[in-house]
Amino acid sequence: MEETRSLAPVILFTYNRPEHTKRTIEALAANELAAQTDLYVFSDAAKKDADKYKKLTDLTGLKVAAQQGSIQQQYTEDQIPDAKLQSISSIDDGVALLKNGTVQAVACSEGTADEYIEKNSELAKLDELFNIDQDYAGNRVGAPLGEKRLMKEVNKILKEVNTKGLYEEWYKAAKKQSSEQFTLTATGFFGTCVQIVQYCWPQLLKGLGITLGLAAITVIFGTIIGGLFALVKLSKNKIVQAIAGVYVELIRGTPLLLQLWLFINIFSYLTNGNMPMIVSVIIALVINSSAYVAEIIRSGIQSVDKGQREAAKSLGMSNVHMMTKIIIPQAIKNILPALGNEFVMMIKETSLASTFYIGELMTVNSVIKSATYKSIEPLVIVGLIYFIVTYSLSKLIKYMEGKLSVSD
Repeated sequence: MEETRSLAPVILFTYNRPEHTKRTIEALAANELAAQTDLYVFSDAAKKDADKYKKLTDLTGLKVAAQQGSIQQQYTEDQIPDAKLQSISSIDDGVALLKNGTVQAVACSEGTADEYIEKNSELAKLDELFNIDQDYAGNRVGAPLGEKRLMKEVNKILKEVNTKGLYEEWYKAAKKQSSEQFTLTATGFFGTCVQIVQYCWPQLLKGLGITLGLAAITVIFGTIIGGLFALVKLSKNKIVQAIAGVYVELIRGTPLLLQLWLFINIFSYLTNGNMPMIVSVIIALVINSSAYVAEIIRSGIQSVDKGQREAAKSLGMSNVHMMTKIIIPQAIKNILPALGNEFVMMIKETSLASTFYIGELMTVNSVIKSATYKSIEPLVIVGLIYFIVTYSLSKLIKYMEGKLSVSD
């Protein structure tokens, strides 16, 4: 590998599936920057229309799914006439669209296609390959331009991998890990769901625990911070009142996913990437929740009859004494049900954290999809878990709300 070659921080683009692992390791062991990688289009024509889709031109004018920004997307646009491209974030999503008939084919690498077909008998490959530009084929290792010392170490590792035959050892380990993954034997939608739950209940339970933990931490700290902002918004100081107002409106007026990306990047920059991802996600969720809780607490305090304030002042009570002894105890009855609903809402909002793979329920859904090559069944299972939890909590909150009303 030439040290003058333009290469960026060491990033190895590979997959956790055996065939991809083997190809990548072999390319690295041979000290190659690129190795031939065939790209296929595969479709569900195997059983229903065995002779319908054979060549790329057979897909003319049809819907073809490809990962956003991938080389497969470029080849689909260039080599399948009038193809209606459907962008996807993962091959799992593409297979789901393929199975429900939204698209007629999915563009992906050969190894990926073979493994999906092995797990899904209704899928098949086209006979014709994409015409591949060798400049875009294969695996890459990159490092910053001019980092000769870094590239020297990379080359040293590649040489060691080659001389010690480590790639064979790694490939065997990857193959063993793949074989240890459970294989679905059930038939039918319901049977497949039951078998997934039987095999994956520990992961689902752990994901549920992380989801509930994230929601609880978010609401607790969000309530503390939101309470402070609520009091600031009720203050007579116009400047701090305006600052609190801008904070609340800015957070409430922008999407949570945008805030997650923004705050995670800010925290990563401030800590030089040393802040754990889950901590960054929690802080972002707390900031988001605090803005909504601030409005809940503010409205709860203002819902207390003004006559109570006037009576307290006529008795000579200070503002602090009035708030702690009269206003807040009465406001809590209005605030608690809304906070409970915020907790339920946050349980669902944490699903956006799956973008950062921190282990909650939607992340578990992605893991199960990758392991089983099933898309709909894991979604249904996770959706039922969300529903059961949120429905139960909603009923509990309604019961508590009724108790508080009776106590009045």
